[in-house]
Amino acid sequence: MRISDRSEERKLAAHQEITQHCHALFFDSPLYAHQRARSWTELERLLNEPEAPEAPNSE
Repeated sequence: MRISDRSEERKLAAHQEITQHCHALFFDSPLYAHQRARSWTELERLLNEPEAPEAPNSE
């Protein structure tokens, strides 16, 4: 599912999640290295998610 195909609420939620992890990577203190590493991994997952095909509906 492309991000443009999502509802406005889901677009906003995705934007907020991505922004949160970018903020942790670029603006948090270097003392929080573990949190920054986790944010990097989560950011990669979030950025790849919109490109992943949507799972077929099992109805």
